[in-house]
Amino acid sequence: MIAYQSGDKEYILVANSNRALMKIDPKNIETQTGITEPVPERGGTVGVPFSAINLSNVQQLDNLNANHVVVIQRMDNGSLNLKSLAKGQL
Repeated sequence: MIAYQSGDKEYILVANSNRALMKIDPKNIETQTGITEPVPERGGTVGVPFSAINLSNVQQLDNLNANHVVVIQRMDNGSLNLKSLAKGQL
């Protein structure tokens, strides 16, 4: 999980090796109520709204510089791929 800025907006980017990258507006966290019930279906979501970014199997991510993040992604053949992503494109 990293915090980053794109233009004049702040975001949180969350990686999970079983899901797509999740981009969260931190302003939505303050107003989120607690989760008290299980998620009703496998693969379902509850809680803070997020935008899914079409990049899965991300093992690790970090800020590279002011304009890019760097990710390590596990490929289908098991190899690891190191790539940078432009923050403005996320």
